[in-house]
Amino acid sequence: MIAAVTPTRLQAIKYPSVMGDRRYTPPDFIDNADDPFGTSQPWEYALEYWPTIVRNARALAAARALSHAMIVWRDGGPAAPLDIVRDALDASDPEVRITATCTLHRVVHAQDQPFHALIDLWNSVRAPGRAAMAWLAGLHCRDLSEAEELDFRARGLRDRSKVVRLRAADDAGLCRFAPILPLLRDVAANDPVETVRIEAEVARDLIEHGYHVFDADHPECISLVVIDTAGGGWSKCYTGVLRSEVARVGIDAAVAHVRRELEEEALEIAELIDDTHGER
Repeated sequence: MIAAVTPTRLQAIKYPSVMGDRRYTPPDFIDNADDPFGTSQPWEYALEYWPTIVRNARALAAARALSHAMIVWRDGGPAAPLDIVRDALDASDPEVRITATCTLHRVVHAQDQPFHALIDLWNSVRAPGRAAMAWLAGLHCRDLSEAEELDFRARGLRDRSKVVRLRAADDAGLCRFAPILPLLRDVAANDPVETVRIEAEVARDLIEHGYHVFDADHPECISLVVIDTAGGGWSKCYTGVLRSEVARVGIDAAVAHVRRELEEEALEIAELIDDTHGER
């Protein structure tokens, strides 16, 4: 049912990295209600790990300050100060920035006025920090009102940095945030940067239909990008459906079948991982 997909222009776009090239998982990345400070990968581990991946002295100092502040908060002390998060968001190293943005929702919502705190941070950091914030906009905004979320996301789509606009469009599509559709349509039609226009088109279609057709010219299959929610995560999945299947059941039913296959595959992988861990 899932057809082979050949490389296309959309797949070939080189998006500027937010995470960096090294393999790294921030301590607070997994948002687990039973583990509210990411202690499954302790901040103490991050303190030991930072010097092995962060070479810039100022970035390293910001990373250590953030780690210490989160440890104090985790152990019953005051919430991590916004200034410490701001310094980490403005760090030159991408791993420090992404760690800061992964902790941001907790720090912001510990403030008396979360939305104003979020906007203050947005206005006071440079483009790489704003890109990191835009990349997880859905996480930062989950306890805000719809109007506040729309305000925050719109700032990303109107940002002067193309990297920020790319990230803002990407997250709006992944979260299927419908109120942003009018602005996404405008960006898709008028943004001066082609990659941003393409990302806005993808986001628009993901919100409206749950998929985006990015290659309709292949003689045997239609190439798609869909949102893969298997395993509780949200990511884009590049896949395809056979034209014969689309002709038989329609594009919506064919895409639904693809999603079910992806979910079944994810469950099989999860079971394999569980079995592997059980044998240790």
